[in-house]
Amino acid sequence: AAQGIAMQVNHAVTGFIRNFMTAVNPQITKSYAQNNYEYLYLLLIRSAKFSIFLALLMIVPIIMHIDTILGVWLVEVPDHANNFVNMILIYTAVECFISPILVALLATGKIKHYEIGITIIYVINIVSVYLFFKLGSAPEIAFILNIVFKVIVLLLLFHQGKRQFQFPVGRFLKEAMLSPVVISIVGVAMILVYGRVIEQTTLVSFIISCVITEAVLIAAIWYYGLNVAEREFMKETVLKKILKKSR
Repeated sequence: AAQGIAMQVNHAVTGFIRNFMTAVNPQITKSYAQNNYEYLYLLLIRSAKFSIFLALLMIVPIIMHIDTILGVWLVEVPDHANNFVNMILIYTAVECFISPILVALLATGKIKHYEIGITIIYVINIVSVYLFFKLGSAPEIAFILNIVFKVIVLLLLFHQGKRQFQFPVGRFLKEAMLSPVVISIVGVAMILVYGRVIEQTTLVSFIISCVITEAVLIAAIWYYGLNVAEREFMKETVLKKILKKSR
């Protein structure tokens, strides 16, 4: 029951990210087919950054108020539900970095080694969960191991991407992952401060904290997470959406 609730929350969050990636995926495939590697790298970096930033805007407030949200949503909250939701959202955040690289790798058609590697990783994951459960570990260990092995999948994609289309791992780490990690730390700090300062959440504190959290995250993303070119891209994209709706 707790896992089912976690999956429902995660499905709502990933819906937004999937819609964004659906628009980007054809461009990634096309840029590889045209051997336009520089544009391919740009797409991979931007799609990963924009996906994780979009995810953080939803994930941080949810984790911050998970007990309140579940308490309002459900008559009786199953044990471990809050922890399951939090960890599956972290899993989804890692997935934001994986999805665009996987699309590029699939575009090459050379996925034999990747498929073998990911099969081995998932088998080890399942065996590890089984062994930890046999040792009496809490059910949260399954989600923790899923996150750990998902990071290993990301490392596998780095390796295969470098082999198949000269994927610039160092550039990706610097341009696509550094600022989201820093902003994630800011989000964690806000969650911890809120938990220490607010003993009991009310409707007013819930609304105020959500507004402040979103404002801080948006400001951090805009001024630190995005470079000048990405800000201009975002302005043009938003302007086009507004003009399209006004017609």
